[in-house]
Amino acid sequence: MRLLRLAPIALLALGCEKTDVADAPGDAPTWNGEIAEIVGDNCAGCHVDGDIAPFGLNTYAEASSVAGLIASVVEAGTMPPWQAGDDCRDYEGDFSMTESEKALLLAWVEGGSPEGDGQPREAIGPEVVQQELDVTLSMPEPYIPTGEAPDDYRCVVLDWPETEAGYVTGFEVLPDSREQVHHVLAYKGLPEDAQMFYDWDEAEPGLGYTCYGAPTGPGGRATTQLLGGWAPGIRTAGFPEGTGLYVEPGSVVILQMHYNTSATNPVADETQISFAFTDQVEREAVSTLVTEPLWTLGTTMEIPAGEASVVHESSVDLPFFLSVSESGFDLAPDEALELHALGMHMHQLGRRGRVSLQKADGSEACLVDIPNWDFNWQGRFQLAETVLVEPGDKIHIECEWDNSGPDAVDTYWGDGTSDEMCLSGMYLSRL
Repeated sequence: MRLLRLAPIALLALGCEKTDVADAPGDAPTWNGEIAEIVGDNCAGCHVDGDIAPFGLNTYAEASSVAGLIASVVEAGTMPPWQAGDDCRDYEGDFSMTESEKALLLAWVEGGSPEGDGQPREAIGPEVVQQELDVTLSMPEPYIPTGEAPDDYRCVVLDWPETEAGYVTGFEVLPDSREQVHHVLAYKGLPEDAQMFYDWDEAEPGLGYTCYGAPTGPGGRATTQLLGGWAPGIRTAGFPEGTGLYVEPGSVVILQMHYNTSATNPVADETQISFAFTDQVEREAVSTLVTEPLWTLGTTMEIPAGEASVVHESSVDLPFFLSVSESGFDLAPDEALELHALGMHMHQLGRRGRVSLQKADGSEACLVDIPNWDFNWQGRFQLAETVLVEPGDKIHIECEWDNSGPDAVDTYWGDGTSDEMCLSGMYLSRL
């Protein structure tokens, strides 16, 4: 058993608790005075030597050398890449910059990026607490990305070693080649489907099999349940206290690796994932991907070529969706669930997305709104206050795409990066 540095975040949320800072003073702020803390809170999670960002921002020398670039991306709103709009609700781990933080940073650059007096400071990320890790799974051999450049989606099948049933309550992903690992998602495959995953692995040369979108092989279909994931900037992730995801003996873990080699030559990778695992929890949870089932069939979700704005939306009954998706999570007709975290997923044509809760009484509550979708910066957002999903409530999902590019073709739902999706990943528990 070893220890996991655990941030108060569920699944793919990033960062730390958000606090504001004072308005920019009259004199130019300094690195040692204010800026190191701002960069640590909002940037240092990715901009660390050896991580996926192209340069570090931990020291004054590193940050001052690219001060102009920092100012331009902050003014443009492309960095830090927090996707959730600020007019929906509050989230744990919000690493967006407040207006006063932006003003301080821009004033620092405009003032010549001074270091300031006093002890030299480093930009340090958020503090974390500790949780025990019980199960560590490693890729059985190195994998060098060989898929269609620059994106290679590869699924690696790993044996689940526990002989007794229990619950995953947290996880830690340790990417090996951080410069090319874009994201890691870990899925549970049910014991009855284990051989199917092994067959897909055997059908392709080398380690694992190609798995754009869903962790299934070409033309295949199998029940999978999301256990956790990693994206640039995440250090650790744990589930809300007292909740966990059920895993039975004989299951397999499918590690979906998304490699991006646009900024580097392919190199060997041996990513690891560790889980916190216990025999009992207070409340069983489910991590599920919610969408309109009809969109996944044929050409129902059409995004015509040449259209700059195409919108599809639907209201989904959560108990019905859990049943048809074969999640293995049995929900009684009169049972309510507690929503802890959620996110959105589209592909490269996405412009914006929104998920809301339509209550049975006719009212509506925004859950997440992403006004400027970026395929390269996807996250899951842990709610600062959980939301009760009661019988009769529906999950409303809305996505907008821009398919007006010069090489546009009619586009539909599909697993490939050139196809599209519109779904929300949710972490919910019983009450």
